Amino acid sequence: MSSNSDVTLMGNLKFRIADNSSFLRFYPYVEYTAPGTYEVRGAVWNQGDGRAAATWNSQKFAGFYYDLKNNLTTEQLTFLLIPPGQI
Repeated sequence: MSSNSDVTLMGNLKFRIADNSSFLRFYPYVEYTAPGTYEVRGAVWNQGDGRAAATWNSQKFAGFYYDLKNNLTTEQLTFLLIPPGQI
């Protein structure tokens, strides 16, 4: 894997590799070039595991901004489960 490159794994599934000589950083992505509606999914939150909050950022949801070259993320969404009558 070369820095600052895209590597095709199969079909339209690819890896984007950061331009960084210090360490290897990459993420998988799918490239669509035809117009249409596409579903972008993130991590699933399961309330049954005892957590009362869920947080998504660019590492958990591809719809949020992430600058691979500078390892910069700027967006986060947090949900807090509040029991009825406690607001």
